[in-house]
Amino acid sequence: NDSDLFMSSKESAPMAIALLAPATGDIKNKGLKRRQENTESSVMIENELMQLCRAKDWANVIRRVRAYPEEAIPKRVHDHHQGNRFDVHSSKRCISGAPSPSTTSEGLYYETPLGLACASREIDSALLVEVIIALIMASPDQIRASQLIPGHTPLRDAILNNRCDCVVLRALLDADIMCDKLQGSATSALAMNDRNGHLPLDHLMMGVQLG
Repeated sequence: NDSDLFMSSKESAPMAIALLAPATGDIKNKGLKRRQENTESSVMIENELMQLCRAKDWANVIRRVRAYPEEAIPKRVHDHHQGNRFDVHSSKRCISGAPSPSTTSEGLYYETPLGLACASREIDSALLVEVIIALIMASPDQIRASQLIPGHTPLRDAILNNRCDCVVLRALLDADIMCDKLQGSATSALAMNDRNGHLPLDHLMMGVQLG
């Protein structure tokens, strides 16, 4: 009768809720996992050399890059998932924010040790030359790496940094020539426009005029 059906439906309701609860929990857990994966995909795990550069520990930068030159090799942004592996040589690692690979150009790289050194304004000029040469010897390819922004190369950083003298600029230009011998048709750092359309030599001329 109707009363029996009503009682039966009341008794079955908690059971139905209990059966649905695990499924609901699974959906929530999957959503949380997706959010965590999206967060992880937007960060870059940096190696020991990059950490030393950010800490401006230049004496140890020289020691590190001579021992592990592979840590100076520039990493493409779109290779984030393949290149963002833990370095077996690194005793420490840090995570820094980086743009999502899906929103960046294929020709862009993450920041490089050479770029950080060329942009530093808190380093003795003599030590800077030693740091630059050590980083170039480890990986001359860094000179042509546009770091996160088109045309934002270590050469551009050096030209805009008054602590980088003619010796540093000559070392960077020699590295660019070295890349020609190693890569053939790769675009020279001197021919890379920044997002304002300026070449490195444009910045150099503007600096001379302003100086």
